[in-house]
Amino acid sequence: MQVPRAECILARRVRARCGGGRAPAHSRSSDPVGNAVQNGVSQRSHNGGNFRKQNQILITAVSHAIKTSANRSCCMKSGIEFSIRYVDNELLELEIRASNGAFAGYAELYENKDGIRDFIDSLRGFPSRSTDPSREFALGTFDPQFAGGGLKLRFYGVDRLGHIAVEVQIRTSDIVGRTIGSDSATFQVPTEPALLDRFIRELEKWGPNVGDVATLDAV
Repeated sequence: MQVPRAECILARRVRARCGGGRAPAHSRSSDPVGNAVQNGVSQRSHNGGNFRKQNQILITAVSHAIKTSANRSCCMKSGIEFSIRYVDNELLELEIRASNGAFAGYAELYENKDGIRDFIDSLRGFPSRSTDPSREFALGTFDPQFAGGGLKLRFYGVDRLGHIAVEVQIRTSDIVGRTIGSDSATFQVPTEPALLDRFIRELEKWGPNVGDVATLDAV
């Protein structure tokens, strides 16, 4: 789902990304790189004196923030994890982590509740037979003009024995304080029908409430 940057409905959590004033503390902490730049510049302006020391403060802060952000995805076990960060009347803010052990990705994206139900329906019964075609679904957005990141999943059969895998395309939202835009990754996650069925059941149990989680484990 595409949410215009100028009309971010989840205003409390994304106000800083939309350029609409000061965001609350818990929202600012979701962007460690942008926060580090702001904090580092603030320290530079107050410390005075040695310019080289001031620059080192900024570099250290940004380096730490980048490592913190990367740890969100690299430390998870292989698979795909959905979790809910925020809920309002129409939208969900989702946190997506995906990894196959060699590659990993992380995204925060926005999707309406009907989109999640359609996603569940699209996966039911896959694969219904060995020749069942692949099934694809997209959540969030890959358009940088809109708020949040994006996720595209293509479920496909690996062989006639019923083994399956997921092609993951994941895109982060633009990071405040960076000028190079968003990051993206594409990789494969092997899984099996029984694990997919369990993933669907976990999604079906969603309230949806903040903290709800559903995980598709890899094999």
